[in-house]
Amino acid sequence: MRYTMLIALLISILAFACKQGGSSASSDANASPAQASSEAPANEEELPNLPTLERSYFKRNADGSGLNGIPRPDSIQKPPKGKLFNYKYFRAHVIPRESSPGEDINVYQPTGGLAYVGGGEATYYAGIYNQYLLLDVGTSASKRDIVVINMVSGDTTYRAAYHGDYAALYGEYLVHLSPTPANEDCTLSNGLKGKTHQAVWAKLSSPRPKVSPQRECLYVE
Repeated sequence: MRYTMLIALLISILAFACKQGGSSASSDANASPAQASSEAPANEEELPNLPTLERSYFKRNADGSGLNGIPRPDSIQKPPKGKLFNYKYFRAHVIPRESSPGEDINVYQPTGGLAYVGGGEATYYAGIYNQYLLLDVGTSASKRDIVVINMVSGDTTYRAAYHGDYAALYGEYLVHLSPTPANEDCTLSNGLKGKTHQAVWAKLSSPRPKVSPQRECLYVE
């Protein structure tokens, strides 16, 4: 009799333990996706809250040293041809082409070695930021490209179509006004027809562009 009671007690304990284990497993399986993945991926790039830039911010530097927001050179020299922009780590010799639109651009390291040789037809110097050379390509204000070249690796790290009056540097971000994908029509304040453009931000060190809510109506030739 005593053994029969002990066996019954053990069976009751085992049954209770199994029930608790099943309840726990069911609770884990029913956990919501938000709980299961509450942390963002570690490799997600953090982007700042994107401000709305006034159009006047995009005005180019009067001395020809490049886009607004790009650090000014330490000095600008005028050799027999073109201009020589002297920075801490690079020297850019920019020579206007005589036979066609554009500029020939040679960038030297402080030791005298060449870091970049290029430019050419419809290509213009747009400035240097750290190891990045920026070029402006095109002959029409509404049909231009902004190009970023990493002079250390030699790679073209970014290229995008933009309206030729609206590109600038904001911290380490290249900002430009580019046509919206739908290429929507709009009307300017003077009654002329234009196209809607959007502000695009690209970080120079890893240019993954982000589109800002900012929209502008710009004249297109």
